[in-house]
Amino acid sequence: VVMLFSQWVFHADWGHHVSLVWLLMLTEVVLAISFGLGMSYMARTEGAARTIAMVIIQLSSFFGGAYFPIDETAWYAHLSPLSWMNDTIFKIVYANDLSSVVPTMLLNIGIAALFLMIAVVSMARREGL
Repeated sequence: VVMLFSQWVFHADWGHHVSLVWLLMLTEVVLAISFGLGMSYMARTEGAARTIAMVIIQLSSFFGGAYFPIDETAWYAHLSPLSWMNDTIFKIVYANDLSSVVPTMLLNIGIAALFLMIAVVSMARREGL
């Protein structure tokens, strides 16, 4: 929604590969949903899951450069999925460089699959399946 709004109202230029940016954003959404689902099954209570998820999201945002720019040479600069996404989107939009699209998508989907597997195993243990 933000991307559409920025494109139509502010006439933001999302480059020549808008469909790849959309697909990349979709993998990030899948990662976020899988992360939330995995956290809900790993924690014992709803409050614990919410707290753990919030701490991890805030740290990921901090290290990903959401609050202020992070030096690219810092060892922790690439620990966050947010920084992978930002780097890849900047390369697509400004440099027309598609080299990091597939690795970023695979990383997002791979981590999402890991959290989904955690959720499946935890659910099977709780439900006795």
